[in-house]
Amino acid sequence: MIKDFRLCFLDNLKSNKEIKNSDDDSLMLSSYLSYSIVFLIYAIIITYISYISINRGSWMYDYSFHMSRIVGLAQSLKNGDWLPNLNYVVANNSGYAVTMFYGNWQLYIPALVFLATKTATFAYSVYAFLLIYGSSLTGFYSLYQMSKSRKRAFIFALILPITIPFFGYGMVAVIPLIPLLFYSLYRVIYSERYNPMLLAAVISLLIQTHVISTIVLGITSAIFVLLNSNQLTRQKLFSFSLSLVIGLIMTSGYIFQYVEQTQSQTFFVSWIIRDFPFPAKILMLPNSVEDAIINYQFPIAIVIIVIGLVSSFWIKSVSRKLILMSLLLLFSTTALIPWKILKYSFLGVFQYTNRLVYFLPIYVLMAACISFNKYLVISICIFQFGYYIVTQPYKYSYEEHRESIEYLKNTNTFAVKAFENPLQLSYDTSGDEYLNLSVNHDDMRNGLSLNQFIYNQQEVAIENVRQKYNDLEFDVSLKSNQPQTIVVPRIWYKGYKAYYRDDAVGTQPKIIYQKLSKEELAQYSKAKKPKVTEKALYNGFAAISVSHSGHVQIAYKKTFVQCIGYTIEILAWLPRKVRQQLWMVLSKIGETIILCSKKIRQYVDESLKRKIS
Repeated sequence: MIKDFRLCFLDNLKSNKEIKNSDDDSLMLSSYLSYSIVFLIYAIIITYISYISINRGSWMYDYSFHMSRIVGLAQSLKNGDWLPNLNYVVANNSGYAVTMFYGNWQLYIPALVFLATKTATFAYSVYAFLLIYGSSLTGFYSLYQMSKSRKRAFIFALILPITIPFFGYGMVAVIPLIPLLFYSLYRVIYSERYNPMLLAAVISLLIQTHVISTIVLGITSAIFVLLNSNQLTRQKLFSFSLSLVIGLIMTSGYIFQYVEQTQSQTFFVSWIIRDFPFPAKILMLPNSVEDAIINYQFPIAIVIIVIGLVSSFWIKSVSRKLILMSLLLLFSTTALIPWKILKYSFLGVFQYTNRLVYFLPIYVLMAACISFNKYLVISICIFQFGYYIVTQPYKYSYEEHRESIEYLKNTNTFAVKAFENPLQLSYDTSGDEYLNLSVNHDDMRNGLSLNQFIYNQQEVAIENVRQKYNDLEFDVSLKSNQPQTIVVPRIWYKGYKAYYRDDAVGTQPKIIYQKLSKEELAQYSKAKKPKVTEKALYNGFAAISVSHSGHVQIAYKKTFVQCIGYTIEILAWLPRKVRQQLWMVLSKIGETIILCSKKIRQYVDESLKRKIS
């Protein structure tokens, strides 16, 4: 029976049960390329008219943080580091591991633009342009596959990029992947097409874009699948499971690195209900049912849900399930769910319950564009487009023009200075998530203290300090024969190495820990901090013990685990034929090495025999 099931699954995997469409409604490659050109022009226009709002409209969110990621990546690329681990334009060149926990794959083109122009706001607008263009492309393709209507897909593709226009918010980065996510679920549930690769690729890219958004979309996808439980089969569940496994393999570089770093120290982010940058008491507070509906940030979504519920008997099944899923998500942010308990689980990473409904406008717009009356769909999209123009480009380009222009000028000046000399001026570490649990947040915002060595000045002299990208060098002179501890201006992460020259002798960088007192343990328990028995000193900065004078160099090097993870991930993303050819080449190389080793051994044995004889 199991054999028959596997054969059936593999047969479906090969054939995919492709639906044959009529010639009038088929989406040929040439047609899709034509649409892609239209969307390219559209994305350029939207980016142009939204240039100011893109860079000003999200200042209260994490705009500065994501700008630091672009500028930091640009600095890495300038120094030939194409797969960086640390960002040195943050925290005064002390090296912040944001790149190890936030995937950079969307930022390379904006970073190159910044390198070429030294205009940060233009680089960020290119980032927004890529999101707009990518959303239109994936939105059109996915909705066409689900509705079999070019017109409906075209309308959805135009309105999707401006539905959630806060480009400085981290969750917006995954919007181009959302249509593909639901299409990959739809094609298994409704079309019985079991090839797992599309969903696997989406899962991998989601994880390497924004982890919190991935969890939100994971919960949303689970609800969608459960609502379609009457159509589930073992084949479909196996396809989803296979996609998940393959997706995790395709994320090996990120996962291996993440696990290695989180096992090496306890990060501040591991404190679920933490007290910075917001007071812990305001985190994960549920809404009332009334507030969840009336005060929802995107009111058009509520209107679409109501229309969907009223017309639920006439719309397609997939739209009905999307509407019901959205309604359940809306209620999940309220006191109907025991958030007082759940906030201490992994769900507490959301910080506020409304994250669960942040993408809700996309779900309901997708449902509407698939099934609603076409005139109603056009009316909804015209309203949304007008709402976007008034609340974004018009507001910041006209109503707040002077303040916006000043903000953009300051943003560009700051970015260039941080890029050229982060020792003097740098970006903030935002929520301090990837600093040690024991970090003092005020210290991390004091540039003078971040740049200082900490050591016993009566016993040690440090001279000729030179700091470059991922390179800290100095001469150390000991005034006695006793080993001396030196805390260097580098945040410690696993991978830091110390190189000793000119007779210098010392240890490898590490964090210095101190046992927690009984009072501190009680305080940790009361605040529900992670269960630890010691605290990091000096904010988790790297420390070395030097026992002989000389020259010291500190630099970050990729670990063996990171290299293994990246290798697996690269191989997983390669096309199957390329992997097969690569395997053949490696096999031939291996055979050649074995053959050579045999000949060398044979030659050595014969030489020994001649000598003995």
